[in-house]
Amino acid sequence: MSNFKIKGFYRDRLTDVNQQLIFDSGWKSNLIVLQCRELLAGFMMNDSVLGIQSLQVGRGDAGWDTTPPPAPDPDTTIELVDPAPHIIQSSDLTLQYITASDGIS
Repeated sequence: MSNFKIKGFYRDRLTDVNQQLIFDSGWKSNLIVLQCRELLAGFMMNDSVLGIQSLQVGRGDAGWDTTPPPAPDPDTTIELVDPAPHIIQSSDLTLQYITASDGIS
């Protein structure tokens, strides 16, 4: 197996109903776990079983406010700490590709 590594970036932007920008987090780095290969394979095969099933928004462990969480491990299957996250099914999401100039491709 090669040492090829995938690096992810995300950016949170919040707009109002008139598309006026309310908040922009800027680009931030995130961890891509090894299971990402299965996700990418699902996209290539148009296989919804391996693709994105939902977006889960929750909260972190309250203990992280005083003691930071351990360093992320790319071999892990990441689960939310929040026992009752807000779940948005993929059918209710609008997923778009963003160009380098923040346009929708």
